Amino acid sequence: MMYNPAMQFPPTQFFGMPSHDQYDRIERVIEVRTDELAHIDWDIAQARKALARLLDNREDIRASLQDHMAMLTPPPLPAMYRVPPEVWGLIFTACNEVTWKPGYPKVDCDSAPMVLGRVCSSWRTMALDMPSLWSAICVPKHTKLTVLPLLETWLERSESMPLSIEIHGRSHDLPPALLDAFAAHSDRWQNVALFLPNESTSALFSKPDLNLSMLSNLMIRQSGLPQHRIATNESATLLRSISLIASRHGQVNTTYLDLSWAQLTRLSMTFVNGDRCIDDGYNVLTQCPALTHCSLISKDSLIDSTAHAPLLLENLTSLQVTCLGDPRLFLDCLILPSLLQLEIDFVDASHKLDAWPKEELLGLWTRSRCEMKSLILRNKEVPKADLGECCRRMPSLMHLLVTGAKDRRMPGITLEFLRGRRSS
Repeated sequence: MMYNPAMQFPPTQFFGMPSHDQYDRIERVIEVRTDELAHIDWDIAQARKALARLLDNREDIRASLQDHMAMLTPPPLPAMYRVPPEVWGLIFTACNEVTWKPGYPKVDCDSAPMVLGRVCSSWRTMALDMPSLWSAICVPKHTKLTVLPLLETWLERSESMPLSIEIHGRSHDLPPALLDAFAAHSDRWQNVALFLPNESTSALFSKPDLNLSMLSNLMIRQSGLPQHRIATNESATLLRSISLIASRHGQVNTTYLDLSWAQLTRLSMTFVNGDRCIDDGYNVLTQCPALTHCSLISKDSLIDSTAHAPLLLENLTSLQVTCLGDPRLFLDCLILPSLLQLEIDFVDASHKLDAWPKEELLGLWTRSRCEMKSLILRNKEVPKADLGECCRRMPSLMHLLVTGAKDRRMPGITLEFLRGRRSS
């Protein structure tokens, strides 16, 4: 057992006061105990000093250890370098979209995506490792030949990605070498928009080695005399959507414009200048049996539509017509058995009070035997009685929107009629 100094002189129980001998003995014990306690207090003080020195030494050694271990451990990466490359890809893509939306990135050294590679070496590496960042490009008007090296570098960085291209130019300031650079990558064209003179567009599509096997969406603005043939070759097997902006010189001539019409599912035709009318594209529509969506826009013409032979489009589900003239003769030639949505914008044709084609519209529905669900009439005051008659005679109609010159709401009885039909 551990030695206990207190047991050396156990206290004695007295009855009354101690005797003289007992008193002397107690005093000697007190003296011994006082000396022993003083020695113990001194030992404790020395031990505390030694412990304090040891604690100080431990902190010094620990700090030295951490400093030396840090020499062998690389410092933590800054937050910027801990972001995964996939997140940087989203950030760079968003930068492109914010800078250029709704168009494609222009060939410009001082804007995204080119400027991203000049921030630091790591950004440059990441930008070069993202071919999708370079898969869309726009060449604006007045682009000089000096931009050709940058254009070629841009296209090379896109690697094997499908390309979205937009080219603007006029015959007197468009270097042919720029079109040659794009033609070298024609096998990757997916979305192409050409705002060029007809002769330049014709020259581009006439190149013998042009491969359009990936092309799915094409936009062309016709400009100039329709004497230059513009045609897609047999490799354009995936082409499904065409937007055509036609101007000047009469109707669209399909002799000079052969764009794989038979395989199209989407067609948008916009006619500008005062000598064009909404049915200038009739000859094109006769060659598009697979169409599901069609938009015909003629905002500037005062010419009414003309009579045509009946035109059957079995697959067309959506038709949008925008015209300043009277579209009734054009509607009267259509047979659309699959039509689900029809939108007619009269472009503020309030000066033609009789331009509301009620009978032609109902005739289209009867003749086509379609299940039309949605009817939209813009910029035209329509009598309440006519709206009610359309609802009654077209039982499949579920949605009706009419906006007049004063954005007049539909009459309440018509709304209640359609609401009850949808709930049944």
